[in-house]
Amino acid sequence: MEYTIKPETKFHKVLKSIQSKAEDIFLSVILNLARITKSEELSAWLNRYTEKKMQQLQQEIIRMKWNQVTLDKAISSIRNQDTQ
Repeated sequence: MEYTIKPETKFHKVLKSIQSKAEDIFLSVILNLARITKSEELSAWLNRYTEKKMQQLQQEIIRMKWNQVTLDKAISSIRNQDTQ
């Protein structure tokens, strides 16, 4: 197995930050519109969106845990080769 770890660039960090803030603003606007208009359609859409986002975050957590396990195994393998 061959692993490479690529550090996140400043550009990617900035893009993620902008995307996150834009999403927060958008959701805040939708939430306030749903409250003001008492629109069930907006509320239902917001509920579907948050459920989908939660599922994506849970999948990302699982993916990160698997990556950690894989990296731990690689480190262990490298250490075992060094001791032999």
